[in-house]
Amino acid sequence: MSYASIALLALDAYDATTAVIAGIIVTGQIVEMIRKYCRQADNATSERLLREHVESVSAHGVGCSEHTCGNPLLLRYVLERCAALNIPGPALAAYRTAMDEAIGTDVETGAAEAEEFARWNESRPALTTMHLEGFRMEATSAAQAPAPAPAPADGAAGVLEALWVRAPLVGLLAAWRWRRRAR
Repeated sequence: MSYASIALLALDAYDATTAVIAGIIVTGQIVEMIRKYCRQADNATSERLLREHVESVSAHGVGCSEHTCGNPLLLRYVLERCAALNIPGPALAAYRTAMDEAIGTDVETGAAEAEEFARWNESRPALTTMHLEGFRMEATSAAQAPAPAPAPADGAAGVLEALWVRAPLVGLLAAWRWRRRAR
């Protein structure tokens, strides 16, 4: 039994009124694993996952995670596979509209931007293949003395502040000593 089949069995058991968003996220993650060829799924399992994902989003709204709203390549894959599998058009249109609204652009534009970033990111040399040099440490002269704290504008204000802090402490100490002697 494949991972996708086990997840589908778990989805059958969840309460649709309390865990709809979790179901959307789980189906999105499984579809992403299938898209990246991490997991193999037969056509029936793929179709059921895609149908459940699309119909859940269409009926209940978007459950955003990095695998759904944060991944326009997955969204394009879902739209293309659903069209190829003849998943109903109204649900697919509602899915596209909900996802376009959630990501702030249409799915095709977002997917094209993600592909462009991936090409750019993979074309850069890896940091481990580059020769890096650090900065040479240099000796410095003796540490400078810290700058003196600025004096308060009013000398009397400093005395009053000290009294406000010390008076409660002295009072607490006196009460403690008085209670100890009373024993």
